[in-house]
Amino acid sequence: MGGIVWELDPRFAPAEGESTARPGPRLGTLTTTPWDHPGPVGVPTPMALTYTRRGEPAHLTPDNVDLLPREARTFHVSLAHFMDHLGPDHVSNMPGGGRRYFGCRPTCMLVTARDPLTFDQDAKQSNTDAHTFVASPTGTTKITTDDYARWIEAIQPDAFVALADESPSWRDGVALKKTKQASARTEKWLAALLEKTKDLPTKPSVFASLQGGADVQERRACAEGIVERHGTQLAGFAIGSLGAGETPGEHRRSLLRASIEPTPWDKPRYVAGLGAPLDVLDAVEAGVDLLEASFCHQCTTQGYALTFPVKPPTTKDSKKRKRGDGKDGDGREEGDAVDKKSAPGDGDGAGDEKSAPGVGEEEDANRRLLTGGDAFKSNMWALAYRADKRPLLPGCECYTCERYMRAYVHHLLQCHEMTAAVLLDIHNYFHFNKFMEAAREAIGAGTFAEFAAFHRERAARMDGDDET
Repeated sequence: MGGIVWELDPRFAPAEGESTARPGPRLGTLTTTPWDHPGPVGVPTPMALTYTRRGEPAHLTPDNVDLLPREARTFHVSLAHFMDHLGPDHVSNMPGGGRRYFGCRPTCMLVTARDPLTFDQDAKQSNTDAHTFVASPTGTTKITTDDYARWIEAIQPDAFVALADESPSWRDGVALKKTKQASARTEKWLAALLEKTKDLPTKPSVFASLQGGADVQERRACAEGIVERHGTQLAGFAIGSLGAGETPGEHRRSLLRASIEPTPWDKPRYVAGLGAPLDVLDAVEAGVDLLEASFCHQCTTQGYALTFPVKPPTTKDSKKRKRGDGKDGDGREEGDAVDKKSAPGDGDGAGDEKSAPGVGEEEDANRRLLTGGDAFKSNMWALAYRADKRPLLPGCECYTCERYMRAYVHHLLQCHEMTAAVLLDIHNYFHFNKFMEAAREAIGAGTFAEFAAFHRERAARMDGDDET
C-alpha cells in the first residue's frame, strides 16, 4: 500500500519533441494496492469516484457495492463529514488502522476537504493564513493544515487533495487582488502539507489544488507556479472552485483549459462539483481524468432514476427508428407491452448500444417534464409510475432493473421505505458507470466529439432548449 500510480494510454502521449500532450479527452489507468488485495488493482480513466458520507456510500452496504462495476469501488471521501463531532483518533484507533474503518473495502480513496454537494462559497466565514472553513453536514468547520494532516494520517487514503482557499469562479465574483491572495494561500498550504505528510508510513499521493477564481490569467499563473515549484512532489492536480455557481458553457471551459494546459501530461487531473452528464462531457473534453459521482447520490435522495441512453444509436437502429408510421422497426405498435430485455425505443432510452431516441421520445420527454423529470432522469415519485410494470430503464442490466419494476420503486418511495434509496442508488451508480465506460469507448475510437454532440443535442431537444 502506498499512493497511486497513473499511466496515460500511449496513444495520447505527446509526440517526440513535444513538451505537452495534445489537448482533449484521453485514456489512462489508475492503479493502487489496497490493504486487503493480494496485488495492485487498476481502473480505467476517465472515471467518476463514488460519493460517500463518512467514507461509505450513503445507501449501500458492502454486498450492494459488489453488484456495481469495479470502478465504483473508487471512493471520494470528504473530511468535512468527520469533523462535526468526531476526532481523528476515532478512526485511527480502529483495529487494523484507518483503512479497516471502511467496511466497503474501497480499492482507492481520494480525500478532499470539500463536499461537492454542500460546498457553498457564500455560506462560510473568511479564511486566514492560519485556517480555512469547510462545509460539513452540520454547518461550517474551521480546519488548519495540522488538523488536515492528522486526518490524513488517521484515514490512510491512497491520495488527497491539499487544503485550498477556494476563490469564487463566477464572473465578477471577487476582486482580482483577493483571488491572487487565495492562490498564494493555497500554495502555502500545499507546501506545508507536503512537509507534514512526507514521512507517513502509508505514503499517500498528493494532488495540488489549482485556484485562480474567474480570471483565466490567474488560473494559468497559479498552475504554472505550482508545477514549477512543487511539480516533482505531486501525483496529480485538482482544478478547484468549479461547480459552485459559475456560468456553464464557454466561461467554465476556458477556466478548465487555463488550469489544465500548464500541467504535465503524465499526471492525472481531478475536478469536483461537475458531476452532471453534460458537465462531465465538458470536463472530459478539457482533459480531466477523475471526477466524482455525487450527481447519482443527489438523484437518489430526490427519488430520481437515471433513464438516458449512454451512447448514440447505431446506424442500423437510427434507420429503424426513423419510421413515421407509429411502429418500431419490428412492426410493433408504440406502447405495446415488451419484455424488459427487448426495449430499444420504448421511449425511455435503454442503456445498451441498441437503445436510441425513438419515434415516441418526444412524447416521453413531455411526460418526463410533466412529472418532474428531464432528459437524463425520471421522477419515480410521480403517480404516472404507480402501475408501470417496466424496469427503471428497459435494457439496463443492473440488479434493480433485473428484478424490480417502476411501480414497486414508486410504492417504496410513497411509503418512505429506505429500500427505495438502495434500489435507486444501485441503478444510478451502475448506469452512470456505464455512461463513463461509453465515454472511454468513444475516446478510444476517436468519436468522442460525436458522442458529446449526441448527448448535448438530445438534452436540448428533450428539454425544449433548441429551436429545431
